[in-house]
Amino acid sequence: MPFGRRYSKNYIKTYNYDLRNNKELKLQDVIKFEQLSENKIQDMINTKIESEQKKVKDLEGLGYNIYNRDIKNEMYKLDNTEEFYMTENAIYIIYPYGNNAETSEMDLVIL
Repeated sequence: MPFGRRYSKNYIKTYNYDLRNNKELKLQDVIKFEQLSENKIQDMINTKIESEQKKVKDLEGLGYNIYNRDIKNEMYKLDNTEEFYMTENAIYIIYPYGNNAETSEMDLVIL
């Protein structure tokens, strides 16, 4: 194997099912069921991604090669968010960048 940069890549896929009704749950289904505000959740997502991108810029200034986030990317819209899981106390929204890029980076938004 030639010398060079090796990339680590992590894939994440979640499945959420309503076993009573035998159907897959989407994030929008859970938001409606829990009577959560879509606007507040979108604001939380935007705040988290902006915060992570600021950290990236700081590290980039130090010479690190890292994954840049684009807050305007459609992937951050609730309608496009697919990876999430639930516990009794929280909803975890996952943005696994390694699913589409050469990186192991991901962001986690906890509601």
